[in-house]
Amino acid sequence: MATISEDQDQELEALQAIYPKELVILSQVPGDVRFAIKIKCDDDGSQPAQQSDEEEETEYIDPEKDFSVSLEFILPEEYPNEVPSILIQDRSLNIMMTDEEELLSLLDSQAKDNLGMVMSFTLIQSACEWLNRRKDEDAARKKEAEERRLKELEEAENRKFEGTRVTVESFMRWKLAFDEEMAQLKIKRKVKSEVGRLTGRELFERDQTMADSDLKFLGDDKDVSYDDQGVKVDTSLFDDEDIDDEDYVPDEDD
Repeated sequence: MATISEDQDQELEALQAIYPKELVILSQVPGDVRFAIKIKCDDDGSQPAQQSDEEEETEYIDPEKDFSVSLEFILPEEYPNEVPSILIQDRSLNIMMTDEEELLSLLDSQAKDNLGMVMSFTLIQSACEWLNRRKDEDAARKKEAEERRLKELEEAENRKFEGTRVTVESFMRWKLAFDEEMAQLKIKRKVKSEVGRLTGRELFERDQTMADSDLKFLGDDKDVSYDDQGVKVDTSLFDDEDIDDEDYVPDEDD
């Protein structure tokens, strides 16, 4: 029958075979067995994704799509009859502090359910499944946020064509303003129509400026006078001396 120490050694060998690139043994001294493993989302969620050295050096990881966590396992001397200690060494930006607490609580519960059996592989698989669920939830949340944003934009565009909602009160206010505007327009049209039918004399009598302008014109012309019959006479055409001389007889040549 294998001893506890042998169980731990065999488990480490199995883990190294499954995760040759992801797993790093930190200590394998009896009573101090520790190892670290980086777990990231895989398409099927079955196990941490494995990559070649060349792929690991050249692959670009989008921070928004990166869901990964590095765990450190510390196996107590009585493991697997005791629960291992699990620490989070590193995590991607998409993993929050509350996510850390949730993951560690899940692994602790899983460990207690598997006491007496080697459980590291089982716990690693549970962490992988949790990461994939977390990634799906994040994708669903982002999709919902984007759909909500697009819906709000669509509603905003539709509101541009709706105009102001009509109520009884707003319609009555518009009706009063409209009736008043029409009444004023009717008055203006009536006045314009009446003016168009006025005679020249009526226009003259209505427009005082016309009379004033004529009077002003008459007042400014000093050389103009009118005889008894109202005939206009330009006195500047007559020589004052000739008019005043009673004996003046015009030359026949003139």
